[in-house]
Amino acid sequence: MTNQLNLTHQANSLHWEKFWLFSKIFLAFLIGITLLSSFTTVPSGFYVSNMALCLLFVVAVLVVKFKRKQVPFIKIEADKLQYFCQVKKELVVIPVNEITNITTRFCELQIHTQVCTHCLNMDQIKQETQRWEIKEMIRKLAVEKGKRLIMADHNKAS
Repeated sequence: MTNQLNLTHQANSLHWEKFWLFSKIFLAFLIGITLLSSFTTVPSGFYVSNMALCLLFVVAVLVVKFKRKQVPFIKIEADKLQYFCQVKKELVVIPVNEITNITTRFCELQIHTQVCTHCLNMDQIKQETQRWEIKEMIRKLAVEKGKRLIMADHNKAS
């Protein structure tokens, strides 16, 4: 049996919604200036302001597009686990047979291997059930590979 979970989360979707609201208002203003300039006798000032606003809008779209940071994700396959490390800014691949222990601390999933501990910040996944699904799928995947895995939850320990 192969469990596969492919999770990508749009971390800055709220920022995009705000940006698109701003862009709608901005484009309405731009259309208003264009219509106003078509009815005036001296439209050169309106054309210049219209061109400046168009350039400002294009620059804003390009800045937002290139400033978009990569969001953390996790991809669980039959023999490996992949996630994007925000600290190193690179894709990390963990073979399932190297996983020795899985612990959780609040919204952080810690995957222990012989070499190091990988920390996945699951803070941006809003649904608690989805976070638990991810933890359980990783645990089941490691158990399927013949490992005896200890899953500790530090949230309940007090």
